Amino acid sequence: MTTLELLISALDEGHRELVIALDGLPDEDVWQRPHDSLLSVGEIVGHVAYWEAVRLASAPNEGSNIKSPVVDRAFRYYTGQIGQPVALSLNSAELTAEIQRVHAEARASLVAANPKLDDPFPGPFQSTWRDCLQYMAFHVAYHTGQVYSARHIFGHKTEDN
Repeated sequence: MTTLELLISALDEGHRELVIALDGLPDEDVWQRPHDSLLSVGEIVGHVAYWEAVRLASAPNEGSNIKSPVVDRAFRYYTGQIGQPVALSLNSAELTAEIQRVHAEARASLVAANPKLDDPFPGPFQSTWRDCLQYMAFHVAYHTGQVYSARHIFGHKTEDN
């Protein structure tokens, strides 16, 4: 297994865990914020989708070639999101399917690009492809933990309660 394949595998594992965290999420809690200073599960998933799509299937001006309601600049970063709640018309199953689709398309774009890991990552970030992919695996894992925390605040029973 190459290092690129290993990093892609780590990213895939993060998404597998994210889908597990979404399992059984009641529709009424998808876009509900557990507290005024916290994002909803849907907003967290949108944030993960946005950055994966932008970084791995990029288009000019921090855009993406992946078209999805969750690939929206509104999900860019917490400080911009917290004062502007986003609630899409996606239920739990649709949100889960959408993050899986976005991940599959972003992954396919990455595999097709087959970047050299020591090459500079394009864009404003001063990093390499290796740095980007390592961070992306962490990013999905971090936000999966936030999904579990939000669900626990709501009192949901999850696999990892």
